[in-house]
Amino acid sequence: THTVTDDPKAAADPADAVLPAGGIAFDSGDIPAGEVYLHQFMMPGTYRYFCRHHEGDGMVATIVVEPAS
Repeated sequence: THTVTDDPKAAADPADAVLPAGGIAFDSGDIPAGEVYLHQFMMPGTYRYFCRHHEGDGMVATIVVEPAS
């Protein structure tokens, strides 16, 4: 089970949850094996997110959302 979490309040290390100015925190909740989580980013910028269950193991990633052209 994993999560996709970008909520600075939920991160053990604040550097693991970065939102662009005006970005809204999100959390997928538990995603069971074989399931999919979709998130629509409404604000361009850099998002750093983590898995709540595996943040301490380094399960952290970054996505850059470009402005619509």
